Amino acid sequence: MNPNKALWEKGDFTRIAATMRESGEALVAGLGITQGMNVLDLGCGDGTTALPEARMGADVLGVDIASNLVDAGNSRAQSEGLTNCRFQVGDATNLSELADQSFDLTLPPSTPRTPSDFLSVISVTSVVDVFVSSCFRGCISSSITGRSSRNRTGR
Repeated sequence: MNPNKALWEKGDFTRIAATMRESGEALVAGLGITQGMNVLDLGCGDGTTALPEARMGADVLGVDIASNLVDAGNSRAQSEGLTNCRFQVGDATNLSELADQSFDLTLPPSTPRTPSDFLSVISVTSVVDVFVSSCFRGCISSSITGRSSRNRTGR
């Protein structure tokens, strides 16, 4: 088993994530998310930032390596009636299953570890926001925005 998967599935991260809901909402509020924007939320956990993105009108795909967190995220989205938010199990270091430039905005869990990880993130998005944090995305973050050759209108 992947050691990252084992780590994140070992405990009840949803209890920790519950303490970060307000910071997740505050972070998302500053992203400029608009109705119909396609957002990829990597390392999404149970939806600390994915659900606020969906509440703002984005179509959100949350990807996390831990199946228990994906299940919790899908349950939270369903209980809120957010049909524009879904979660699936996946590895943020391998996005080959996602079509290139299919997202307007991607939120990686932290700075990609290798150049190939970074290129993988950029390949699926037209705008990339990378949040660098010392622990979890909801703690303290700074945003570095890079733009690919396409803008939000696909040009």
